Amino acid sequence: MLSAAVRISQPSLSAAIKNLEEEMGVTIFVRSNKGIVPTRDGEELLSYARMLLEQAEIMKERFVKD
Repeated sequence: MLSAAVRISQPSLSAAIKNLEEEMGVTIFVRSNKGIVPTRDGEELLSYARMLLEQAEIMKERFVKD
């Protein structure tokens, strides 16, 4: 379960996704009684998010001194 992997409650995760959708003006997931499926915009947003996380890790490795 994703919410367990990121240590956030399901309601908090749902609210964060809803807020992100509103802020970005896109629908990230199509929701149904069978679950959720990412939209094309959702998949694209995820791609950008992964790139941002990779860049943040590179910056951390470069500048953060242990």
